[in-house]
Amino acid sequence: MDLRRKVLRGSVALSGQALLSQALRFVRNVIIARMLSPEDFGIAATLWLTATLVGMISDLGVQRLIVQADDGDEESFAATAQALFLVRGLLIGAVVFLLARPMAMAFKTPSAELAFQLAALLPVIAGLRHCDLVRFERHMRFGPLLMSTLIPEIVTTLAAWPVAFWVRNYWTFVILVIARAVMTLVLSHLLSERRFRLGWDGKLLMRFLHFGWPLLVNGLLMYGILHGDRWLIGMGYTMADLGVYSVAFTLAMTPTLLVANISGKVMLPVLSRVQGDLAELESRYTLIAQTLAMIAAAIVIPFIIAGGELVAFVYGSKYAAAGGFIGWLAAMQMVRLIRGAQATAAIALGDTRNPMIANMFRSLALIPALFAAVHGFDLVWIAISGFAGEVLAFLAGTARLYRRHGISLPVAARAAMIPALAALTAGIVKRFGIGGSDWLALTITTALILAVTCIAGLLWYDRVRGDLLPVLRLRSAVRNVEHGSITD
Repeated sequence: MDLRRKVLRGSVALSGQALLSQALRFVRNVIIARMLSPEDFGIAATLWLTATLVGMISDLGVQRLIVQADDGDEESFAATAQALFLVRGLLIGAVVFLLARPMAMAFKTPSAELAFQLAALLPVIAGLRHCDLVRFERHMRFGPLLMSTLIPEIVTTLAAWPVAFWVRNYWTFVILVIARAVMTLVLSHLLSERRFRLGWDGKLLMRFLHFGWPLLVNGLLMYGILHGDRWLIGMGYTMADLGVYSVAFTLAMTPTLLVANISGKVMLPVLSRVQGDLAELESRYTLIAQTLAMIAAAIVIPFIIAGGELVAFVYGSKYAAAGGFIGWLAAMQMVRLIRGAQATAAIALGDTRNPMIANMFRSLALIPALFAAVHGFDLVWIAISGFAGEVLAFLAGTARLYRRHGISLPVAARAAMIPALAALTAGIVKRFGIGGSDWLALTITTALILAVTCIAGLLWYDRVRGDLLPVLRLRSAVRNVEHGSITD
């Protein structure tokens, strides 16, 4: 089977999994948010912030090296990776446990200390997962990964309402997230082909560290980027404010996270295969960049036009205040999705410093966000700060990709134009109330802007028009798959 067929099949499989997984998480969050008060939902958000803190800032990118390295299939490689996972999980768990009391006090929720301590179980459980499922991704075998992800999501989503009805506070989140982690652990072992084995090869360990130290720094930066604003809100505003901001952030992030997860897993092996051929890599990168930009434009428009109404409809009127800033959060996620193409291309070339450097610029947004939090400014200024940081990160990552690897600057600039114009148009329409404010008017306005953006994108993006559309026509793709421009 040639690479184009594998990409098509992998994309379909991962798209289905990611769509269902994100839908289940979304439904679960909606159930919890509707059952709990904004204050309790805010406390649940602080628990998640703590649970992910040390995990994100200690990521050595071992999973990505397993996919990227030529010898990633070797058993000694996997055994050393497995041992590193376990040691990392134990260390993270210990740190999270020790931070439980300070975190509970920092968020002004001392009664939640035990819940913060139980969050320390999550990295330990993750460290015991079998890494064979990661190895399968090298060969674009995503079936076991899909099962290990979907089954826990389905079970915990079905259990969300009974647990929330029974508990009726933030402990709902603790119970569900630990149950999901345990099920994922068990399935990772049941679905693996190789025996669970720990090893310790010093040379391999140095490779992991050399490959991963920029990702380690990047993890710290990413945590600040993804969660820093909510830390500031949690410590400078009320738990109710944090609950409102969290539901808006989650709603805006869900579709872009869905697309980013699919594109990252599918396109990293596609680009890694041609890392020695710069011309072919740039060609594939162009197609990825234009495709992600087209999707980003389609996602941001509805949030800018009707984001506030969507939040109130989905989560309830008690979260309606999110309408004042969800458009900026969507624009921030739009830029993040666009720059995902450059990060994937850089990692495929072994340049893990690119996303690290880009995120250094992105983290500068925490400075104005801190200023806004200290002075009690409206939450919209924290969202605007995040958007400005994403733009800086995009420019920095694009510049390094050109200087370090010779990837043409116009590729990224050309890709960014359509979503930028789409967001600007939607913002103007929303700001001046063009088209009305009832649901029918909002729907028609959104549909018109989406249609114009789609037409403009097909005219402007030559690679989308020339390469992607034939793939989407399934019959044509099957007949002509041997003649595609992406071949192994």
